[in-house]
Amino acid sequence: MEKQKRSCFHGTDSDDSLTHSIATGRFAPSPSGRMHIGNVFCCLMAWLSVRSQHGHMILRVEDLDTVRCTPERAELLKDDLRWLGLTW
Repeated sequence: MEKQKRSCFHGTDSDDSLTHSIATGRFAPSPSGRMHIGNVFCCLMAWLSVRSQHGHMILRVEDLDTVRCTPERAELLKDDLRWLGLTW
């Protein structure tokens, strides 16, 4: 009995649905202050990767630290990303 190869997504390698999948990038910072170079690098790499595959980017704000993560800081983070020309 021959085993079928399975993709890490779903279906088999010959499944036509895999050729139509859309790449999705994600950036999920914690808005505890302004962006730093590490955040910028991670976001830029995800953005470049997904854009090169004609996909879309998701910004997911992780506000787990309710003392330091305020809506104002989340807006600052979005402003920084817009200033860099990164869209989601």
